[in-house]
Amino acid sequence: MTLGPAAEPALEALDAMASGQSYAQKRARAAGTYIRQSLLVTRDGGEKPSEGDIERARVAQLLRVAAGAGQSGSSRGALMAESVRLTQHPDAYVRAGAAEGLALLMPAPDEVAAAVPALEQMLADEAFAEIGIPGEYECGGRLFHWRLERRSPRASAISALFAAGRIPEGDRTIRAMLAQSTHPKIVCGELAEPHRFPIAQWRSAAAAAGGLSAAHSSIRAVQQQCQLQVWSGSNAAQVCAAELSEIIRQLSGRLVP
Repeated sequence: MTLGPAAEPALEALDAMASGQSYAQKRARAAGTYIRQSLLVTRDGGEKPSEGDIERARVAQLLRVAAGAGQSGSSRGALMAESVRLTQHPDAYVRAGAAEGLALLMPAPDEVAAAVPALEQMLADEAFAEIGIPGEYECGGRLFHWRLERRSPRASAISALFAAGRIPEGDRTIRAMLAQSTHPKIVCGELAEPHRFPIAQWRSAAAAAGGLSAAHSSIRAVQQQCQLQVWSGSNAAQVCAAELSEIIRQLSGRLVP
């Protein structure tokens, strides 16, 4: 299914179908809204960056290099230094990519020490960048040719801190994970995917926050908030609530929901 920029020629036909309140007409309006939204977001990959996107292109290149095996010595040190520098960038996309680079490099605690203040500050960073990504992607059992992805400094900082074994004391980490879990990571038309943190990270964050019992009530409260959200054009709230329900189940050790 193509609901990205490539579907722009279909907008006139969709608009003609959308006048009314039937299920099909509502679907046509939703598809038209999503296509128009796709035309406004930055497209990721395969495009020559404008002058304002030079740093975005650089952080994308940094991520490709950081993901490669065998980074060591001066090369790895240079990647670390540049990633730390870019965590201070004003663009949320760049900050997210820089923190993700640190997570990929899996730095030792002493190596990441210079970045820890910025990473911990990112735990409260609500900024994000929406990126349009072309290419086949399966979402909700359906195949799409374009998706909307949320790039978040907060999510990347969480991953980087866990990779370095630097979990702040108290509930800062679990609050950041819960805040991130209320937003979808991927949206494909009316379908969405939640942001998923490994259960081991939830357990570590819960331990830092004072134990599973306290964490359970916090997760349950956020899960219920997601359940109560009204339909907003995609099933994002529902999949986020379902993901948190699964986290509660796994943390409690129950074998059934």
